[in-house]
Order: sequence, then C-alpha cells, then structure tokens
Amino acid sequence: MNKNLLIVFGLFVFQNFVAQQRDPSVILYDRGNAAFARKDYRTADSLFTLSLNIAPHPDSYYNRAASRRQLNDFKGYCLDLNSASSLGDRESSKIYFRQCLKLDTVYKKKSGEKVDKTNFEYIEFITSYKYNLDFEYTKHDTSGKCILSKKRIDDVLFYRNCEEVTNSMYKGSIDSLIDYIGTHPLYIKNIKEKDFSAYTFLELSTDENGKVWEVKSSLFKEDAGAKEFKKILLDMPNWTPAIYNGKSVKFAHKLSIKYFGDVLEIKDISAQTNNGKEIFTVVEEMPEFPGGPMEMMKHIQKNIVYPHKAKEIGVSGKCFLKFVINSDGEISDIEVLKGIPNVPSAMLKL
Repeated sequence: MNKNLLIVFGLFVFQNFVAQQRDPSVILYDRGNAAFARKDYRTADSLFTLSLNIAPHPDSYYNRAASRRQLNDFKGYCLDLNSASSLGDRESSKIYFRQCLKLDTVYKKKSGEKVDKTNFEYIEFITSYKYNLDFEYTKHDTSGKCILSKKRIDDVLFYRNCEEVTNSMYKGSIDSLIDYIGTHPLYIKNIKEKDFSAYTFLELSTDENGKVWEVKSSLFKEDAGAKEFKKILLDMPNWTPAIYNGKSVKFAHKLSIKYFGDVLEIKDISAQTNNGKEIFTVVEEMPEFPGGPMEMMKHIQKNIVYPHKAKEIGVSGKCFLKFVINSDGEISDIEVLKGIPNVPSAMLKL
C-alpha cells in the first residue's frame, strides 16, 4: 500500500557529537566503548546509561543496545534500537523492524473469509512485537479509509480514531478543550506569563469513564511547556467516553499543540488523512533526500534566502516545519510550526 508520511523537521545548525570531547556525556560514551571492546558488557551498559542521562544520542542508544544483546536482554535491546531510530538513526530503524517486529497483512471479505489481494473488501495491518505481548491493529476498506484501529500497550487495550469508534471528547468539541486549557491557572502562570513559545505533540488517553488517566509526550525530548500541559490535562474533569460496539472503551488521542503569546492552537491528529489516505508517522523504510541528510543540508543552504533586514538586526534561531511526504516522494501540506519568536514579520520584509 502506498503511504503518506508526516515529518516534523527542525532546521538548525547542528554540532558533531564526536567533536564535543569535553562533554561529560562523550567521555562516558568513550568509556562505554572501551568497556564493550574488552567484553565487559555490564559496565558498558552502565556507562552508556550515564551518558544518555546527560545527553540522549542515537549512537549511545545503539551501542547500549549492542551491550544488552550480549547480556541476553532482548527487550532492552529492542527498546534501545527504537530509541535510536526515534532520534534519526536509519540503521537502528532497519534492524528494529527486521528483528523486533512482526508485520502481517491480511486480506478479507466482509464475511471474515481470508482471500488474496485481488478480491478483498477489507485489509488488516497487524504489528506485533517480538519482545512483549503488545500489538497494533488497523483495518481499512478498499478506498484506504480507516474502519477500526486499536493497540495494546502493557496489557491495556486502547482504541483509536476510526469509523467504527466514537471518540472520547471534552464537552463535545476541541474548542472546549482549548478554552479549558487557556484559562487554567497553571497555563496562565507557567506558560503564558513566562512567554513560552513552542510546538509539542502529546498522546492523551481516556478510560472507560472518560477520565484522562495518561498523558505522554510524542517527542523524544520533553520541553517545559509540555510538562505543564501534562499537569493541566491530568487534572481535567471527565470527558465523554469513547464508544465501540455500544460499550465504553479506553481511547488514545494524538494532540498537536502550538502556543505563543495569546495564541493557543490544539488539533486532534489521531487519524490524519491526505486525500482520503492515512498519513503514517513511522514506517519501515523512512524517506530520504537523494544523497542523504548532508546533501539535504547542502541543498537548503544553497537555496535558502536570508532576509536582508534579518541580517541587519541580527535575527537568528530555529524554525520548525511540518510537512507530508506523499507516496510518490513529493512534499505537500507544509506548515510552519514555530518560527522566530518576538520578531514582527514586517521587520523581515525585503
């Protein structure tokens, strides 16, 4: 099946991890490599862990995974490969999908009879994990529309936004959720008054009674704003619970939250689509710019236009973008998630 992939991209000048020789995390990383080389895998595991506690880096996760494989800790091995993959390590991603996951595609008739892909009415995608009993399941019709989606994490079953499930909702609308958060004392005191400006992704889960019982960040590194949002959301009144087959069920939301100044925008991206096709955030083979990341950076540096006024007033910083890579490799739906804060756009006009 052709897939559309959602990418969140931070454009910034990045430093070479190896070159930071005085960084304590690098010193611990080097000591971990030395311990691994002498086959002291338990010490290597501990040193890589200390390094990661200071500064998460894909190389440290990858090497700790190798240590845990030698220690016969297959679950830890897979989790570390997944963490390295989340930080952009393509080799870790390939190994994780090949060794830690089992992917099944099942073609069926509406009656439930299994058929081949030439005459199916429904298609099921099932991802199971070789290191635990968790799974993810989605069911689509021939047009690609999501019919049912669910996942089991740590023996807890969640449903997700699809046709056969009625979503949990706070007072019936996303606007009610925005009003609740925007007027909450913690938001006003710890985010708005401190002039925090950021964009974050949160996974919010409600139970059978509609109570928000878990909120976690979808981004690998959690900022201060995300921590405050978690406190606010966990303290919320009950939502209307999700319904499947006439029964209340646990439900998992994916929320994108953008906040700066007086602006607070929240979107439920639990089931994003692009022209009727589901948008994926993780796939086995991640898309890549021709020639790799370095060629992409060269292309950006060659083609970017730095506004003259910005140079004059010394404006610089990070700009976060969101875009979709379509199944043919083309980029669409580009959105600036976070630009340079506190700079009037009029000042940057050429």
